Amino acid sequence: MRNSAIAVAEARSSGSQCSAAASDQEMAQLSRTQTLRALTPDEARAITNIACRLALILLLDASPHANYQVTKTAAYSWPVTKRTSRLREVLSSR
Repeated sequence: MRNSAIAVAEARSSGSQCSAAASDQEMAQLSRTQTLRALTPDEARAITNIACRLALILLLDASPHANYQVTKTAAYSWPVTKRTSRLREVLSSR
């Protein structure tokens, strides 16, 4: 069975359509024959931490954009001098 799992992984990574169709059947066979084990406390904590981080990223997604807009509109407008106007020309040409 172990060699079959390796063959399935190799077939999927190669991107072959024919191998992928056969490997789905093999994966179904493997999932029926393998026994599941309980997670260790360390693994459960790691999964919980990952889920919390992903949830925070999703919750904070709009926040940085809104913060940027507020900061952009409230920014101080520096006076234009010869030096800063030349710098703006160079930066805008990139």
